Amino acid sequence: MNKIPVIIITGYLGAGKTTFLNHILSLPSIAGKKLALIINEFGSLSVDGQLVRKGDYSKYDLNRGSIFCICIKTDFITTMTSIAEEVKPDLLIIEATGVADPCDLEQIVDVPTLKDTFEISREVCLIDAVNFTRTAPIMQAAQNQVLRADILVINKTDLASEKDVNRLSEILQRMNPSAKQEKVVQGQISEELIIGSDKTSRKAGSLSCCPPETLAAVSVRFNKQVDGAKLLSLVKELGKNLLRAKGIINFGDGPVIFETIFERISERPAPQADKVDMMLTMITLGIPKDNLRSKMESLQI
Repeated sequence: MNKIPVIIITGYLGAGKTTFLNHILSLPSIAGKKLALIINEFGSLSVDGQLVRKGDYSKYDLNRGSIFCICIKTDFITTMTSIAEEVKPDLLIIEATGVADPCDLEQIVDVPTLKDTFEISREVCLIDAVNFTRTAPIMQAAQNQVLRADILVINKTDLASEKDVNRLSEILQRMNPSAKQEKVVQGQISEELIIGSDKTSRKAGSLSCCPPETLAAVSVRFNKQVDGAKLLSLVKELGKNLLRAKGIINFGDGPVIFETIFERISERPAPQADKVDMMLTMITLGIPKDNLRSKMESLQI
């Protein structure tokens, strides 16, 4: 029996994984397949799951941790079993949370019902051309994502100088000389790179690739309009302890996608949908969760 190929997408917070996923879902060679998706988020609510382009596929949201961590191993195995037995896809694509510290997926799913069913065909790591050299020295997960990947996609090259992009490419080459590289804007990877059939020997990993205990995610659902000034004030207050914020929020003129990565704040219109759940996830380092949750809930008008 042929194994189901799996494409794993990693990349640190804000690298553009969901934009990249939406791009590859539009590729003719991918769109023509029977697909299953797993969207893995560190927070308890599925923000990215709402932003994936609509299509004829089976989508599963796995929240509250990293798929590479033993903390949600049971949920992950249950989901993989359902996909294998009920969906029987031609291809499974997994978007891992940005804080994922990747280890050997084959070890995690080394159970009788799964070990002969799936085969990792690609591990693609999205690299933020602007922020990677700031993130990697302080977050080991960002380095490990590069080390395990067989394709490195240097994304957001339009936001960095050519000199900085080339310097980053050299750094990545030294970190992982066997990985293929591609420099892109908006995750627009070439089709032949993502669908290639060549195999890569991967480094062995461990089963305890969990984020640091000081790393926390707080997710809040909003039923009302959010005070934009108070939100910006909270972002400023958290400062360097705020690693990432992302959500779908209504400031008064309809739903927008609100994001922060380091000091960069952006917003853009949310995709049109019959139903949009307003929510915000903040990923912080060393901030008490209950205190942060209270402040986030108070943002509603």
